[in-house]
Amino acid sequence: MIARAESAESPEKTYASDNFKITWVDDARSSAAPDLTDDDGDGYPDAIVRLAQVFESARSFLLNDLGYLAPPNQGAYRVYVATGGNRTLSAPGGAGRSQVTFIIINPGVVNTSTTDQRLRSLAVHEYFHAIQAGYDSAERHWIKEASSSWVEDVFDDAADPNHGALMGFLPYPRLTLDAPVGDHEYGAFVFLQFLVERYGSPPEPNEIVRELWNEMAVPESAAAGPNRDALSAIATVLGNRGVSMTDAWREFTLWQRRLSLFQEGTAYRNVLKPTRWPSYLFAADVDGESCRQTTDRGITDRLGPLSADYARFAPAETSSGLAILSVEGPAGVTAFALVKRTGAPPETVFLAFSPDGVAQTQISFDAGEVKRVVLGLGNASTTDATMFYSLRLVRADETDLIPPTGPYEPTYGLASSFAGSVMCGGIGQPSALVEITEREDVGGETRTFVVRSGQTGLWSVLFTPNVNSTYSAKLVDPLLGPASTSEWFVHVHVGVSMAVSEDRVQLGAPAYVTGTLTPPHPDATIVIEYRRPDGEWQQGQEVGSDADGNYSAELVLPRDGIWLIRARMTTTGDEDHEPGVSPERTVEVVSD
Repeated sequence: MIARAESAESPEKTYASDNFKITWVDDARSSAAPDLTDDDGDGYPDAIVRLAQVFESARSFLLNDLGYLAPPNQGAYRVYVATGGNRTLSAPGGAGRSQVTFIIINPGVVNTSTTDQRLRSLAVHEYFHAIQAGYDSAERHWIKEASSSWVEDVFDDAADPNHGALMGFLPYPRLTLDAPVGDHEYGAFVFLQFLVERYGSPPEPNEIVRELWNEMAVPESAAAGPNRDALSAIATVLGNRGVSMTDAWREFTLWQRRLSLFQEGTAYRNVLKPTRWPSYLFAADVDGESCRQTTDRGITDRLGPLSADYARFAPAETSSGLAILSVEGPAGVTAFALVKRTGAPPETVFLAFSPDGVAQTQISFDAGEVKRVVLGLGNASTTDATMFYSLRLVRADETDLIPPTGPYEPTYGLASSFAGSVMCGGIGQPSALVEITEREDVGGETRTFVVRSGQTGLWSVLFTPNVNSTYSAKLVDPLLGPASTSEWFVHVHVGVSMAVSEDRVQLGAPAYVTGTLTPPHPDATIVIEYRRPDGEWQQGQEVGSDADGNYSAELVLPRDGIWLIRARMTTTGDEDHEPGVSPERTVEVVSD
């Protein structure tokens, strides 16, 4: 290894090793100066020499052992000991997004008291960033940090240098894989470790991460890659192994919950002891039998791309028999059931989804046999997903569909609504699918439409009736048991409008009444009726409607004072509608 000092007149000095030039401030009074101790008297600070050695070791490991391409820098790679944190920054040069870089190391780290392991982790982390910039400097930040964090442990496996970052990742499964939150991006190394252990090819399973960077590499880089983004690169590498992103994410969701599946799972668990893992489970407060639970609590609770959620259920003391575990969701939804039986290791059941996005499986749910069931949900898609799920006892959980209340005698053309509810175990069931069937009494034509219940289990449907019809409702929700209502009848009354020529008439003078029937009913009989505000209705003139459903009449009121007037049909002439009645009008009769 060759070393020499440069620029003796400057407070800066440079130490050159085989592949690095390290520059530092050679003035103990400066805050930018490293530890300048030189115990061996070779003219160079011992901490600087050691820093060069660990960078050489990191470079050899990344390039020779793992097979990555060197950064596109010309000559020795520049490292500066300076204030401003430990960073890898772009320098002039390079081709497009294949960038030349340099590294800054904080002077407080370049100290004879800093452990070798700390320096090794720092060197391999930052130099891997330099390599990444050669592949594609514009790649997403999360994959850069996850990769550099991952390689720290590969470089110094016995020291577990990156395990602390798990505290920013594993307790927060609802965050997306690429969420730029705190240590989450660094803790995402565990996903790369999962890929290595689950899909890496012996004898060099770590090569799968290099394959990812080859897929992310830009054409102008030495790797001359296809320039895929990180998620597309992951999907491609998995696809080359015959594995879909959905299947891989479902299994990773399981590994996050069962850390023992990782080679260093015990060490991972020990790191997480100070955190709330795994008590962060979404439904930890629903630790009992349930007809249905749902993640549909609002926009902030939706599972974004590549995120996960978990729910835990436990049988009641008297539970026995089977349970149906059901999940519903959009494309990319994954699910598994983790069944923990007394005195036995957990059993994992992966749920298979039908084309319409529903998965179900039966599991034993005897209180004396099963301690708990953990339902794991994952969103392997690249779009937001809202998921619904339930644990339903076949024997004990009975779903009730409560018939609706509503206007069973509505008026033609006026919007009306029915409102019923979905109940299970006396509790309203949210987001349940209810199918309404409408059958015309005369023509027999039918139509169906589906509504979803609200958070309290209440469902309603707004409709505008046309003819006399019979209605029924049934529960078609794949997450709940079958239920239906008896039929109810809706009799549609003809709409009758009425206008009075004036609201004040002389005693003995007629009030002229006109109106229209909707829908038109020609030759229908309409009776004009009148009464005092507190009196009984009395019959006035009886008239017929014309071909367009219009009618007109005259009414002479017998005495002065306030009168109420209405028009009432006596027959409709068909079986599709019931006779209607108009709104009341007020007329004052005066005598001078």
